[in-house]
Formats: sequence, structure tokens, C-alpha cells
Amino acid sequence: MTMITMRSSPGRLEMSKGARGTSSGAQVFARATRHSTHVRFLRRAIPLGVLVAVAGLLAVWLFDPFRQVFPSFSVQGVDLSSTQVVMEMPKLSGFKKDSRPYEVVAKSAIQDVSKPSVINLVDMDAHLVLGDGQSANLTARKGIYDTQNETLDVKDNVKIKTTNGYDISLEDASMKFKSGDISSDRPVDVKMNGGEIHADGLEMIDNGKRVTFIGNVHSRLDSAMERSGTAPGAKETKEEKVSAKEPTQP
Repeated sequence: MTMITMRSSPGRLEMSKGARGTSSGAQVFARATRHSTHVRFLRRAIPLGVLVAVAGLLAVWLFDPFRQVFPSFSVQGVDLSSTQVVMEMPKLSGFKKDSRPYEVVAKSAIQDVSKPSVINLVDMDAHLVLGDGQSANLTARKGIYDTQNETLDVKDNVKIKTTNGYDISLEDASMKFKSGDISSDRPVDVKMNGGEIHADGLEMIDNGKRVTFIGNVHSRLDSAMERSGTAPGAKETKEEKVSAKEPTQP
């Protein structure tokens, strides 16, 4: 029970010892209430944080097409947003239908969650093993990888270098991972040991054993190449040759 006493001094009010004890109890109760509220907040916040983390990992797992397409895939970092998954320094590898390996690395890969089968690559470098122990490197600033069709469309400073002597510059190109075929319907410049070729398009098929230049083909070959009729480093067989043809009419 609170007891109040009045003194002679006007306007002065004092509380007895019992009132001070009650005030101290109210402070303890207030602190306990705040502690309970904090505990309730943590009980809700911690599971929510765990849920968000799990949801983020689940999103990467669900929208990561590389996990099924490629036997080996790794990234150095992942950034999630409401519409995109951005992967830093992705590296992926696999095998073509003839069991020859290939590998693709990029500075970053961007995936739209609404189109999980399409991957945009930035500053990419692809390495393919071709036939007869040869290999090719394809570099480009931009690439679009289609995981369903297993094709790669590249553009912007596209370069192809092969170990059998081709140094190819293109505006854009399309590559089929399984077959290793590379094609382009845009102007192409090729430098070889002892010659150059310019054309409106190019096809590399049969693991690079056959290279066909399409439309307005202009070549400058040295005398040795003119006598043999083959590109330097190429074998004079049916398995590997350079040819030219006019573009197919639509």
C-alpha cells in the first residue's frame, strides 16, 4: 500500500519508504519486460535469418543449370537479387560426344531466374580439344550459353586460335559444344603461317578437320601453299582441308 504524507511546505509531496520500494519493483518489471521482448525478437529473427540463407542456397541450386549439364563446375562467389544470379569467375568443363574434353572460364556469369537455361558470360575463354591431337581456344567479351541446346553464341572481339596454325578474328560466332562445330555468317579474317584469307563467313566442322570459307573469299598464299593446295600445317588428305563456297541462297 502506498502512503502519502503532506508537509507544511506548500506544493511539496513526499512518498514514504513503501512507495520507493514499489517504484524499484516497477523498474525491475520494466527491465524484465524489455528482456522478454528482446528474447522473443531473437527467437523470430534467428530462424528467419537461417531461412533466408537456406532460401539463397536453394535458389542457386534450383537456378544453376551447370549442376546437371557439366560434370565439373565451380564459382568463386555468388550474388543474388530478385531477378538475377551473378556468379564470379565461373569455371565449367565437360565432354563432347566423342569424349574429348572442353572447358569454359569467364570473369562472370549472369543468369536471369525467369530464363534459367540461358547464361550470359562476360570475358569468356573456351578451350576445346579437336581431332589429331589439335586444340582450339575461343575468346570473346560476351557470350550466351544455352544449356538446353548446349550451344554458345559469342560476339565482340571474337578470336579463335588453333594449334595447327589458324588465327581467326570474327565479329560473332556460334559453337556447338557436343560436336565442336564453329560457324559464323559475319566477315572473318584468318591468318596462317604464310598466308591470309578473308571471307563473309566460316564453318569449322568435324572437330576442326574441315574449314570452309563462305562468300567473297579472298586469299593470299605463299608459293609453297599454292603448290600443295593446303594450309600450312594441314595434311594433304581428305580429313583436313580448306575450301571455299558461295553462301546458300535463302
